[in-house]
Amino acid sequence: MNYPTKKQTSDLLSYINNNGKLSIYGIEGIYEELENRICNIYKSKYCLLTNTGTSALSSAYFALDLKKGDEVIVPIYTFIATVTPLFRLGCTPVFADAKDKDGSIDVDSLQKLITKKTKAIAITHMWGVPCDMKKIMKFCKKNNLKLVEDCSHVHLTKYNNKLLGTYGDIACFSVGAKKVLSGGEGGFLITNDPELYIRATFLGHFKMRAKESLDRVPKKIANKYKDLTSGFGENYRMHPYSAVMINSLLKNELETIIEKRYVIYSYFKNKLEEVENIDMHDITKGAIYGFKPKLLDFNLDKFIELVKKEGLKVKKLDTVPLYNDKVFENCKFPLSYNGAKNYIEGRFSIPDFTTGNIKEDKKTVNKYIKIFKKILC
Repeated sequence: MNYPTKKQTSDLLSYINNNGKLSIYGIEGIYEELENRICNIYKSKYCLLTNTGTSALSSAYFALDLKKGDEVIVPIYTFIATVTPLFRLGCTPVFADAKDKDGSIDVDSLQKLITKKTKAIAITHMWGVPCDMKKIMKFCKKNNLKLVEDCSHVHLTKYNNKLLGTYGDIACFSVGAKKVLSGGEGGFLITNDPELYIRATFLGHFKMRAKESLDRVPKKIANKYKDLTSGFGENYRMHPYSAVMINSLLKNELETIIEKRYVIYSYFKNKLEEVENIDMHDITKGAIYGFKPKLLDFNLDKFIELVKKEGLKVKKLDTVPLYNDKVFENCKFPLSYNGAKNYIEGRFSIPDFTTGNIKEDKKTVNKYIKIFKKILC
């Protein structure tokens, strides 16, 4: 979503016209309402709003008390911010391969990455595709690892009838501009662990919020941290206007938006079966951040050029495996990452075209299918 819905705009204007606060330092007003709503949806004990998904991840890693030299297993195929906050803590990211079918972390590649220094694993449900949580939870339990879920692409998405974000020790979400749940910019984290909640709060907040958060946790935890309420004050607070718009979507429209996107993208996937040389992984009902088909036995650059000549939008993937990113050029890559290489090879992105009008969106799908057949069949 690059623009607010009419309902979001209406709710934001109402907040402004009723002298809603421009900045909130404690747990009150729209912050309290939104955090409670998120906790109710995810059946989570604690929620902390942040100004970005990256800030949520930074807070999560800090909350885990990771120290210099600790190793954290991360996906080789993810957005850079899933990994970069670890550098601030002096931690070493250890990169796991992706499955070539859907780009999710390859659980079968994980065991060989374990060392005495391994303390946690972070996973990303990339493009709205759930990771294999059954295997991942078994792996974490076997190796006594903490689990961070990066859920920036999977708002209200389930795996085995359980919401993603409720499997890990702590889960982080982005609600940036292009996300299905969007407030322009923002993020949040959820956890059931009171100590993780307090530590995460202390990194990005101070004084009022820190003290009020201590009142929400068991006395043993509160006493442990009672003298640290100055916090670090890194000012990770979400802007109240973002909170208003996110709350508006959760309260009024998000489930309907998700339902309609699922209908359209499922229709698109089914229509692709009529086209030679294109494959597409299964669609999971939920946020579905991106639609990324795979081109088989045809030059990708030539295909994109021909589609664009027909007036339709396609492009190469913006996100590529992290071994190609300069930020990580000094990192060690212990695997060959054939899964990630095979996943991105020939894969292209179709910019989100969903409008919420099923009839019109199907017309758009049919235009793509017609052009794909013209080029490939």
